[in-house]
Amino acid sequence: MKWLQRRDVQALGWILLVAFFAYGLFYAPALAADDWSQGIEALIYGNATWFDPTNRRPLLYTPFLLQHTIFGFHFWAHYAFLWLINVGIAALLFKILCQIKEINRFYFPEISTLLFLIFPTVYTHMWLTMLHGYLAMFFTLTFAYFLLQYVGQKKKPGLPLALLALLLSFGLYDGQIGVVLAWVLLLLLIFRRSGGRERWIAAASAALLAISFGFWRFWGPQLLGLGDRYLSWISISPEVLLSNLILGYKINLVWGWTAALQQRIPLPDSITAVVFLGGVIVFSWTITSLIMRQISRRSTSYGRGPRILQSKKSVVRPYAISLAVGLGLIGAGYFPVIVAFQPNLGGLGSRYNLFASIGGAITVASLLLIASLYWTHSRRQTTALFVAAAVPLLFLGVAKQMTVQHETRTAWEEQKDIWSQLFVQAPDFKKDTMVLFVLSGFEDRFGFQNSSRTPLSSSWEASSALRLLYDRPDLTADVIFPDAQGFIEPQLLQEGVLTVDGGNITPYARVVAFEYAAERQELRQIFQVQADIFNGDAAPPRFCEDCLIDQGVQDHSFRQFVED
Repeated sequence: MKWLQRRDVQALGWILLVAFFAYGLFYAPALAADDWSQGIEALIYGNATWFDPTNRRPLLYTPFLLQHTIFGFHFWAHYAFLWLINVGIAALLFKILCQIKEINRFYFPEISTLLFLIFPTVYTHMWLTMLHGYLAMFFTLTFAYFLLQYVGQKKKPGLPLALLALLLSFGLYDGQIGVVLAWVLLLLLIFRRSGGRERWIAAASAALLAISFGFWRFWGPQLLGLGDRYLSWISISPEVLLSNLILGYKINLVWGWTAALQQRIPLPDSITAVVFLGGVIVFSWTITSLIMRQISRRSTSYGRGPRILQSKKSVVRPYAISLAVGLGLIGAGYFPVIVAFQPNLGGLGSRYNLFASIGGAITVASLLLIASLYWTHSRRQTTALFVAAAVPLLFLGVAKQMTVQHETRTAWEEQKDIWSQLFVQAPDFKKDTMVLFVLSGFEDRFGFQNSSRTPLSSSWEASSALRLLYDRPDLTADVIFPDAQGFIEPQLLQEGVLTVDGGNITPYARVVAFEYAAERQELRQIFQVQADIFNGDAAPPRFCEDCLIDQGVQDHSFRQFVED
């Protein structure tokens, strides 16, 4: 089979190995955030449809419905499929880089792919709710591969397959618009001399499709009279856009790596971490150089004397271009994120960094290879030093991703503990009751550079889980962290609990509250609003004292999700 060659098998083996250690070793089928609302509740209560033209992502629920049809609610199978999607994305990126012959040397495609697989600004690889996002990336890279086949080699099936994959990706997600347009422009530049009318039409078709979707994404809901709270966040101020874009580059090229390193070594700041990481790479280069010199005393593949620098420049040039392309793809990957999400792009491990990580991996690999080329005098030495320089970064990225999986497992065990204790203390609730979870002692899990998760995090997560576990569609819930600063939480007003996301106020006569302390891991009912989280002027009111029902719910089938 021509598509699958010996090198492809070897690369796939490395991808599988790295993906296993990064995402699989500490994996647990945890449910968090939108997993409850988007991955389960919408399917059970019939709110999920295969195609919804009124949704800004018409195919949003299609992957969840498909999995549910095949596997039911067997979450090991769901997460195994998500893991395979990540492997498939990496394999596609590898094939795309191999098709560009100018950079298909020194194991550049392999190293770029592995760096992308563990890039330390994306911690969402095993989030069930991100299935549609990773499928969108899979279809985006499928589009990129087939468009490259058509424009570069004029393979006839390439164009319709590329456009079909692009349509599917836009039905699932919207963060790839910038990468798609950047890829079309890049292909036009690469094949500007060999491209004919058909190739220009192909590129124009893809660009037109992406631009049309962009207009629909931002203005379509308004034209149809549909509400979209994200539209109110949009800003086209040049100052704001530039500030967010610069922040994106800092996250992608510096802070993601330094935060991962500082989590293991107590370095005082990012600058020290960069110097330390650079020192590790130089040390790795030095040891590898000494070993290579013992193997081969002298190697002059690039020529001798004054011709060395000139020859090296010709070899370096393609990777200098790939460096520029990588930097461009980082910026493209942050569009449209920088337009709508301020001021911090969600944090170092946010899903908003997903598509920018493609450019980040290519940029880092290009920098390492260029430095390796100027350090050495032979192809063999360059390859060895390039791999040696990448190994510390790969280990760091894998270690960070393993930590993320371990932290997710910890939060999931805590969440299950909360539910198990709640089932005992609150067999059932009166109609239209709100359950307020006060989670204390979790302040160390917040912050821009923090990848830790809390047992519960949002009103929609807690509400969906509560409704499912009690089989009560009328129940709601919210979560408050009294020790955390700057976290978007419900407000405890004189009139009741204001849920920030929906803007609804629930009177205290319908609110029952439970506190879960991280240190004690004990859930207890509380009856008085804490003064330090109360936003009123009068004395803090009391929560409902008779909202619990002694008789438990009849249907416990959904509790399998939180049982071992």
